[in-house]
Amino acid sequence: MPILRDFVYGDDGLPIQGALVEVFEVGGTVPIATTLSAADGSWQLDLPAGAAYRIKYTWGGQSRWLESDVALQVEALVGLDGMTAP
Repeated sequence: MPILRDFVYGDDGLPIQGALVEVFEVGGTVPIATTLSAADGSWQLDLPAGAAYRIKYTWGGQSRWLESDVALQVEALVGLDGMTAP
């Protein structure tokens, strides 16, 4: 399964620890996966490939949705060190 990862940041640009991260299939109303963000705001989940997802972040009475209709095809992944990722 592919790993989906991201970070949760507040309006002040600081990472949010303990934010609830819920992943929904597009059109779905029940989350298919959940986790909490770490101290640096990071989170990750293993999700099935080939599906579109909506991601909801919730913390301190606030909610944000991460949604996209972007499709991409990648020829190569290059790491921050400039080397091609495996």
